[in-house]
Amino acid sequence: MAATLDLPAVRRFTDELKDRARRCDNGEGMICSNLDETIRHYLQLCVELRGYINEWARAIFEGQLTFDPAVEDLLKDEVRSLLRHAKRIAALGRAMCQMCVELPGLDPLHFNIADFDFLLENWVSPRLSVNPAARVKLPAATQRQIIENLNKLSPLPSDWKPTDPVQLALFQKQGGK
Repeated sequence: MAATLDLPAVRRFTDELKDRARRCDNGEGMICSNLDETIRHYLQLCVELRGYINEWARAIFEGQLTFDPAVEDLLKDEVRSLLRHAKRIAALGRAMCQMCVELPGLDPLHFNIADFDFLLENWVSPRLSVNPAARVKLPAATQRQIIENLNKLSPLPSDWKPTDPVQLALFQKQGGK
């Protein structure tokens, strides 16, 4: 997965996203032949971009990928670009809704616009997780030692229950008495 999130791969993804938006804006093909289809198209682009950003951030957090500021800048630029187009389409959709036209994709598109606005305003660069432990693959010997040490622990008393009320509720829900 990490190889699919390096700079050339991210550039390919963002270029393809821009091309799909451009084709829709130019009215090419049947995908964006009416406002409803255009809204759905931009909604799909927003969902794909948000998923890609989440995947990229998760890969860095888990140590599968090292942080590259060029990738971050490219993703932020793509969010800004897509946001400009999506806001224009959403505004057109709102204007049409005033004329009693029902556009079911408009509310989800507005949600994604608000999400991207919030994301850009509160952007935090992802970084490798360091607590409670680094996300690294443990050697087999270390894994065996951990399992042996856990097996050496004495079992909990039969009447043991969590003291935290939330954990107690979950414990009882899972069959704990």
